[in-house]
Amino acid sequence: MKEPLPKVDLVLKSCPQTTSTGPSGKQVVFGNEPSARSLINLCSGKQLSSGKVVSRRKFLLSAGLGTAGAALLLSRPSDIFAGTFGPSTEAADSEVGEVTLDGLMMTYFSMPPAFASSIFTFGKNFSTSFTLKVPQAPGIVLTGTIEPGSPAPAGIHSQHTSSWVKDGLVLRSASETQANSRKEKFSGQESSDPLQIYGLRSPKLRFSGSTDRLQFSFSDMGQRSFNLGREVSRETSASMYSQYITDPAQLFPPRFYWLDVNGGDGKTAFDFVLPSKLMVRNGITATVTVKIVDQTGFRSRVLREAFAPGNDVEITYHSAQEFYSKNLMELQTTPLARDTRIYIDRVFKTFVMN
Repeated sequence: MKEPLPKVDLVLKSCPQTTSTGPSGKQVVFGNEPSARSLINLCSGKQLSSGKVVSRRKFLLSAGLGTAGAALLLSRPSDIFAGTFGPSTEAADSEVGEVTLDGLMMTYFSMPPAFASSIFTFGKNFSTSFTLKVPQAPGIVLTGTIEPGSPAPAGIHSQHTSSWVKDGLVLRSASETQANSRKEKFSGQESSDPLQIYGLRSPKLRFSGSTDRLQFSFSDMGQRSFNLGREVSRETSASMYSQYITDPAQLFPPRFYWLDVNGGDGKTAFDFVLPSKLMVRNGITATVTVKIVDQTGFRSRVLREAFAPGNDVEITYHSAQEFYSKNLMELQTTPLARDTRIYIDRVFKTFVMN
C-alpha cells in the first residue's frame, strides 16, 4: 500500500520572507521585499496547518492586502465615480461613432522550455480594467460608461462601468464555458510558442458625446482568441508581447511578485492559485498600443481624423480586481530545474515563467 505524503504546514515567519514547508520537507519561499511589505501583509508570525493528508504537491499562492478592510471591498463596491458625469444632454450626444480595433489584450500565458508542461485555468470573475486614450487627440476625455438598459454584446464576457478606476471600463470573464459548464483552460501542448496572448480580436467600441468628451462601451466584442498576438498588426503584436518581461532586474514590486520553488524534477507537477485578494485596488498600470482598423459614424472632422483607420489607441490596464474570486487564475506546471522562480503579474493577473 502506497504511503500518503505528509501534511502541508504553512509557516508565516517574520519578514523579510515567508516560508512554507511542503511534502517531504521541501521548502517554498515567497519573496517579501521591503518595498512590497506596505502593499501585502504577510508577516503575521502565525502558523497554520492544513491538518490533512495531501496526495500531491499543492501550494496555494495567497496573501491578504496590507490595507485594513480592503479585501472586504472586493465583493462589489459602490460606484465611487457615479455622478461624475450627469445624464447626457442632447448637445453632448451630438456625436456617435463606432471604432473597430485589431485586438484587445486581456492577459498572457508564458510557457518556456524550462517547464515540461503548463496548464493555465481561468477561475471565477477574472476581469480586466482599462482606460483609453487617443494619442492623435490627447485632449479628448474618454470615459467608460454602460448606459442603463443598453443591450449586452454577445460573448462570454460582460462589461461594467469601473467603480475603482476613473473613466475605466471592466471586462469580466465568465467563470465557465457555456457549452460544457467547465472552467476554461489553456495548455502548453496547444501551442509551440513560449508566449500566448489572450484577448478579443476585432472588438468594436461605440463612442457618444461631444468632440472633447466621449463615453465608450463595447457594441461588439469580436472573437475571443488564445493566439491574439498572431492575429493583429505587427505594431500591436510587438506592444502586446512587450508586456511579457523576462529580465529579473525588471520583475520587481509592486507589479511583480514571486515564489521560489524547490524540488523540481521534470516529473512532479506543482499547483498554484492566484486569489483576487492578492490584487491591489489601483495604482499599478501597463499600457499597450493597438491599431484602429475601421471607423464609422462621426460627423466631426476632428473625431474622424483622431479615430482614422491606421491610427493608434492606447489601452492602459489597471491592477484593480473589482469582483471577488477565490481563484482568479490557476497554474499547474512541471519545472525541469530543481530550483525555479515563478512570478505573478498583478496587472494582467497571470503567472510569469522564464
